[in-house]
Amino acid sequence: MRQWVLVRAQRIPFLRVLAEVSEHLFAPRQSIGVLAVIVNADGHVLLAEHATRPQEPWGLPGGWLGKRELPEDGVLREVTEELDLPVALDGYVGSHVHDYGRRMPRGLTLVYRLATPLSDDDPVAPLTWEVVRTRWATVDEACAIVHPRTARQIRLAVAERTTPEVAR
Repeated sequence: MRQWVLVRAQRIPFLRVLAEVSEHLFAPRQSIGVLAVIVNADGHVLLAEHATRPQEPWGLPGGWLGKRELPEDGVLREVTEELDLPVALDGYVGSHVHDYGRRMPRGLTLVYRLATPLSDDDPVAPLTWEVVRTRWATVDEACAIVHPRTARQIRLAVAERTTPEVAR
């Protein structure tokens, strides 16, 4: 009987739309984050000190994807919101699963490589309260102060770098 009702309900446009909207509102979701490995003209990586993560303050710029936002658009939006840098998407690096502990769900973080024409002499000022300060670091310096999972992504990003042209 249940199957019969569901099949008939699919044929009624209003009920079909209502079911689709309900699915988007109430279906369980995983958090999807994006991180940017920003590599400058000198081959150094931009690190951001985050106000919201005192246990791991230094990391990569990034944030959470909005609903129905493409990851490539999300990483560029996050960099613009936090740092307002001239950057170009230079490729997908990889992903990792993050875990918030017992009460929070696990999520997925997608990591992208971005290129910028800036050099180490060019300061990058944070635009939001989330980022306390930024600094350019060599790959070894960066990997020494970030989470090991992030260090792996940085090393992968720099190893696969193709450096597209970016307008200043």
